[in-house]
Amino acid sequence: MSTLIRGLGRLVLFLALGAPAVQLWAQPPLTTIRDTVYRADGQPFNGIVLIEWKTFQASNNANIGTQGTTVRVVNGNLFVRLTPTTSAYNAYYLVRYNSDGQFQFSEIWSVPSSSAALRLRDIRATLLPGGILTGGGSGGVVVGETSGGAIPGFGDAEVPAGAINGSNDTFVLANAPSPAASLALFRNGLLQTAGNDYTLSGATITFNAWAIPQLDDTLEAFYRTPATGGNSNHSLLSTIHSDTTPTSPTRGGLIVGSGAGTPTWTQLPLGQAGRCLTSNGSDAIWSPCLYTGLTPGSVPFVDSNGSLSQNSTTLAYNNLSRRFSIGNNTPRSTLNVYDASANGTTELTVRAGIGQGSVPMQTWISNAGQSLAFVNADGGFNVRRILTNSTSIRPGFSDAGTATDPASGFLADGDTWFNTGTRVRKTFEGGQTHSSVQVVCSNSGSITSTTAFAELGTCTIPSGYLFTGDRLQIEATFMHTGGTSASEIDVLAGSVTLAGRAIPAGDDVYTLNLSIGLGTDMAAWSAQTVGVASGTNMSLGQTAFTSGAAFGPLRLRARILTAGADAMRLINFTVRRLPQQVNP
Repeated sequence: MSTLIRGLGRLVLFLALGAPAVQLWAQPPLTTIRDTVYRADGQPFNGIVLIEWKTFQASNNANIGTQGTTVRVVNGNLFVRLTPTTSAYNAYYLVRYNSDGQFQFSEIWSVPSSSAALRLRDIRATLLPGGILTGGGSGGVVVGETSGGAIPGFGDAEVPAGAINGSNDTFVLANAPSPAASLALFRNGLLQTAGNDYTLSGATITFNAWAIPQLDDTLEAFYRTPATGGNSNHSLLSTIHSDTTPTSPTRGGLIVGSGAGTPTWTQLPLGQAGRCLTSNGSDAIWSPCLYTGLTPGSVPFVDSNGSLSQNSTTLAYNNLSRRFSIGNNTPRSTLNVYDASANGTTELTVRAGIGQGSVPMQTWISNAGQSLAFVNADGGFNVRRILTNSTSIRPGFSDAGTATDPASGFLADGDTWFNTGTRVRKTFEGGQTHSSVQVVCSNSGSITSTTAFAELGTCTIPSGYLFTGDRLQIEATFMHTGGTSASEIDVLAGSVTLAGRAIPAGDDVYTLNLSIGLGTDMAAWSAQTVGVASGTNMSLGQTAFTSGAAFGPLRLRARILTAGADAMRLINFTVRRLPQQVNP
């Protein structure tokens, strides 16, 4: 033990008296960077930020070794403390953002010395050819800046003035944030939303009713103030900056980087009228405005950003076949309009001019120069023939109709239309309007051998179909088989019997003809039945009728008077409507 103590004593004495002097440097200064990072879709960024740097010497001569660090970002919140780089030569940070295990994007940081926390927009920089930094901290080259480098002021963790008592909604900052959007206001550590939780006017914060700070709440504000500093003004391009060429700005001039080796900022004068700014691969130059980057066959257009653009798959012209395609690039016809959008609407519009007169708005001509079809100036469509295709879903021809017939002065022989008031299709011939006969029902019937009346055929006539002046015709043919029993037939409209007849056993075929005239308040009819053996039988009748009301349904019935092997069959029946037509 004594030997060990004597050895330690000699070591202490050597370090105190005989060891060479060693200089120890203090920890380098640090600048706080605090901001919120979002994705392009507005969602907070979640992932890691990889920060790398090359070795450099800090402002207090502390040596910063080549290294990197990883910072985790949760719900967009970024917080890191780094050594300032603006006082060191060729020093900056390379920052890479990763999310979901994939590289997202990268950027350069130039960090100045600051006692207040900085945001990303205060440190983002651009690395130009030759290792020149622009933007970011004051150490970068800022074109057009006053010499000395103005730096914005900051309000860092400031407590706004105002009573926190649960009712006061107005608080005042020491300075007005500039820009106003730089204000980050926290209540109990939670970021408040401008416009939703509060409004800002100058340096005054006014909370909305639902966000008024309550007793024991805490408020903190972080914001920027207008830039100050700089010692003298100088021209936009001046020798004060080592990377610019001395000159006086001229109207329309552009600042561009040019020159071989280490490029410098210089001025490109405004080009001649009708010239466009292009690239020759090395420098920006004025050239003739001829855009040569289009795909052959594409039709250029101005996009939503006001830029000349193209889409060779949806707007194209085939010069060889002289065919123009809209919506695709398939040259199937002279003009091919194709809307492939799932929710798109295809609409073609031709608008006549004020001097259209009687000249057709559209004309289709054969290769021999003959007119095949045209649209008149009044909207009439003239064509040699019309081909339609009816389907199980819809008819091939549809006429919306008119409640009042067109004036005779505008009608010509062969005109046809549908009258919606009388539910009739009409034509015009010989100076008169004529209504078309309508077949309401026409079908074969069923058979019965029962002694009770059975419906062998029915016809439903809807309301709003029969009107005063119309005539309804019913024709039917019955067959009696067996020949051992008499039979009976009748026709009913609803519960009203229109006609009926008893048939002797020996009659095997007989017909029924019924004609019903519809008046203003009555429906009157005459019926005729004819049997092969029993001859002809006539009957008349009438019942109340209201124009446009339902009539029926019509029911054709039969029965066998004595049960057995006899049967009654309805061979066929037809119901026709003869619409009223006035021709004085």
